[in-house]
Amino acid sequence: MAGQAAAVSREVARLLDDACLRGGPPAALARALQSAGGLPAEGAANPVAQYSTRVVDTLPKHWGGAGSAAIPGQLEGKVNSHAVLVNTLQQGGVLARLPASAVRAIFEASEKLHAVAALRGAETRAAAAARPGVPSATALLDAAIQMAGRLSTPQAAAELGGREPWEVFYAAPCVTATAFLQAASHLAADTAQQRTTPAFSRLQDLATLAHATQAALAAAAAQRQWHQSVAPEAANSAAGGVAGPQWTAQEPARRA
Repeated sequence: MAGQAAAVSREVARLLDDACLRGGPPAALARALQSAGGLPAEGAANPVAQYSTRVVDTLPKHWGGAGSAAIPGQLEGKVNSHAVLVNTLQQGGVLARLPASAVRAIFEASEKLHAVAALRGAETRAAAAARPGVPSATALLDAAIQMAGRLSTPQAAAELGGREPWEVFYAAPCVTATAFLQAASHLAADTAQQRTTPAFSRLQDLATLAHATQAALAAAAAQRQWHQSVAPEAANSAAGGVAGPQWTAQEPARRA
């Protein structure tokens, strides 16, 4: 069974590569994926959803050092690639034939990618706002990113083994976006109770973390709206056709 599933995943990846990367005609894509056995599986186990996850969570070929200016461009490349995938799946009639749980997995991968990209933007803006001689207010945000990377390492792709936590965080948004919300909630609660750090510094750190978290959730919501605009029936199916709340309504997001 495992060998058969792997063969299906490879064929689905070949078909989607042809349609997304080489401009193959999307008209017959749904039929080809159906013939390959790539449509019926539920949720993140669906081969099309697995392809979506690989687009979002694959380590770029050229990965910069810590704090590298290349990271925003690499995240943008993933954003563009996933947008092409969603448009191709819609134009090819694939989204309409996938289980609602698989569509949700595809759309949530995109939302999480946008959330992590927004966190990178928030981190960059906060660092740029620091003044010489004044303690930076990014310590708590940086700690949340590092903690999220550590929490996510066991779930991330094997190619990320041995990588620094910040690398895991930016390379694997499908697992790190939710981990960030967990880390932010935990660190915010701990910081609020501290008495060893001056109150003003704690408030600055908490404000920076809160703004970054809000930016991430806003980016995810904006991407959900984009899905609604380009694939309304699929978006409605993903929202209402699956048991349980979407990831931004689950406990980590509520606590953050």
